Amino acid sequence: MYAKGSAAEREFAELVWRWGFAAVRSAGSGNLKAGARYYSPDIVAAKKGVTFAFECKFRKGYVKLSDEDLHSLKEWCSRAGCRGFLAWKISRRGWWLLDIEQLNRGLNEASMQRTALSFNDFMSRFA
Repeated sequence: MYAKGSAAEREFAELVWRWGFAAVRSAGSGNLKAGARYYSPDIVAAKKGVTFAFECKFRKGYVKLSDEDLHSLKEWCSRAGCRGFLAWKISRRGWWLLDIEQLNRGLNEASMQRTALSFNDFMSRFA
């Protein structure tokens, strides 16, 4: 599963790069359970003073993000002064993004369907 996740992260970084952002992938990101001392997002992207942090997932449909991971991403974004997003790839449907500030306690499918943006809609709004 790790190989698919890291390949998806590299794909996402390449996509945001093509939209004119500088992008970096953080190896071992979000891996507090494996002994990391602090949380880091999967992808950090910046363009002309605007910075985004992304937690990336690759799933067939519904995405799960623990309350602990959500809290860690929100704290990281607060420290960095940037906006955070959950980005997930759905097979044959592309990338979808959800602003973490719209999430209070984890995720549920209804909120995802109601508020998620497709990758192109996200870039049209923020790039």
